[in-house]
Amino acid sequence: MIEIEQGFADLPDGGRLYFEMAGDGPAVTLIHPGLWDSRTWDPQFEPWSERFRMLCYDVRGYGRSSRLTGEPYSHTRDLDVLLSATGVERTALVGCSMGGGIEIDFTLEHPGRVTALVAVASALGGFEPLEEEED
Repeated sequence: MIEIEQGFADLPDGGRLYFEMAGDGPAVTLIHPGLWDSRTWDPQFEPWSERFRMLCYDVRGYGRSSRLTGEPYSHTRDLDVLLSATGVERTALVGCSMGGGIEIDFTLEHPGRVTALVAVASALGGFEPLEEEED
């Protein structure tokens, strides 16, 4: 059984992100889809921890992380703070749906912190649908 570190990363605006970290090797960060929380990655987390330093977290407003307050915030800034708080300088990002959108935006803002990108069924920020796609 792999030892899993659990904790919270404090955000500058007073919010907190719940995270789990385990393993050793190149860092891989998992970002969950919008309907769930970090537990969606449970089947992958432990086996992948045998080869990688795995980081999984609850995005703000989900799971054990801070609830939304109505104040502006940034998922990419949250992820940047989380990586710094956990000592992860560079990481591969794996995200599904909402998580994939977060990782794409993060990679565009912080390309030097990302070693690889796996975007599963991800939306793109700033994309405007064509008129016929809005129905």
